[in-house]
Amino acid sequence: METSAEEPSPFFVMQCYGDVEQLPRCLKQLRRHYPKARVLVISDGFEDRTIASIGARYGVEVEMGERLFTAEHGGAAVHRLIARFLDGPEPVMLKIDPDTDVVGRVKFSAEDFDIPSVSGTIQYAGVAPRRLVSVQGGCIIVNRLAAERIMASGVLLGQDMGPPDFIWAVNAMLQERARQMGLTSHDWTLGYACKALGIRVEARSDVYSVWRPRLADWRLSRSGYAIVHPHMNLGICLYQEAKRLVKRMLRLTH
Repeated sequence: METSAEEPSPFFVMQCYGDVEQLPRCLKQLRRHYPKARVLVISDGFEDRTIASIGARYGVEVEMGERLFTAEHGGAAVHRLIARFLDGPEPVMLKIDPDTDVVGRVKFSAEDFDIPSVSGTIQYAGVAPRRLVSVQGGCIIVNRLAAERIMASGVLLGQDMGPPDFIWAVNAMLQERARQMGLTSHDWTLGYACKALGIRVEARSDVYSVWRPRLADWRLSRSGYAIVHPHMNLGICLYQEAKRLVKRMLRLTH
């Protein structure tokens, strides 16, 4: 049985760092479809006071937070998002990014809240036995049961989430992200937590979220999704497609 159009009311949270120019578009779309939802923008150690004025314009809360999205902090950035979620009464959290498009309302059913679950667009990393399943970070949906289990466990604040272990970094790309770029990951620290705690990770048919979109993604994103990430600009998709083609040609010539 589906819930009504007004229930449940989700909690929206996004982390902002140097991408303030993306906020007005995202928040304008969000408020069109969720005029009364609790929304929090967390500035991850980025001291730009225009964030507060943008937040006031769209009736959202702004937190000028500590910089946590670095590798040394492990899963602390996700822990903070979940803690803010549990401060309120909502049954579900939608973690989005400033470059996420809120095109419509996400449809929930009673079954979405029966067991702990995290959902969105599924992605995989690593090989057995360390293989992880996670949700792409442009839209991560966490129900309250999952959030409560994660917070009670303290897994996101475990020492192995940070240096030297980076237990969530299960392939070469994620190792480079942590060790060379010095960054953590919402997607993969949460994916590790879900694996460690037996939380279901599942795909949603109304969310389409990718990292670097291709031309095919631009086409697919126009197929009635409620949440799309990132902003699907045709020019950017063509640019990314051209970059991939050049890299492929260079590999063939060498």
